[in-house]
Amino acid sequence: MITNDRGSYLSREWRFEMMVYSRLRPGIVVLALVALILISSMSQAAPAAGPWYVAPGGSDSNTCTSPGAACASINGAISKAVYGDTIYVATGTYTGTGSEVVLLDKSVTLSGGWDGGFTTQNSTSTIDGEASRRGIYVSSGRVVTVEHFVIQNGFDSSGRGGGIHNYRGALTLSNSVVIGGTPAKAFSIREAP
Repeated sequence: MITNDRGSYLSREWRFEMMVYSRLRPGIVVLALVALILISSMSQAAPAAGPWYVAPGGSDSNTCTSPGAACASINGAISKAVYGDTIYVATGTYTGTGSEVVLLDKSVTLSGGWDGGFTTQNSTSTIDGEASRRGIYVSSGRVVTVEHFVIQNGFDSSGRGGGIHNYRGALTLSNSVVIGGTPAKAFSIREAP
């Protein structure tokens, strides 16, 4: 006879269920672990899809994933990018429509100054607000790097930086200059309250 921890006798049905459970338990544990691993891997962020390419002769309807199929605008490449991607921008002058030439609403790296074949970074790319729009706007919470750019002729009627307005983002500006623009305040940063 088999007893439980209180000294009571266990029925044959109970003993059979305990025997089956004790043999299946390791398999159940393994299945549970496999399920947790699968759920965990599905919930992780998707890997970066880039790099992306932008060139004056490109088209935003291209895939933008190779120098031969580059986007025409920096915003076109940003719209396709995901967190952590790098966008390579060929030497040239980039303008836009709306309130800014470049809207950095994703955490990406903009790497300018590349030759047409994207083999050598030996110059700068120009973001030109044409005295009618801001050069770059960095959205809140974004972590961005902008390297090898000239940001010029920006405009913002609110006085918050015609060249670059960093609205509570984390911006690294490297080997770049911000020149000209209206108002005289070419760069502005708004920190978290």
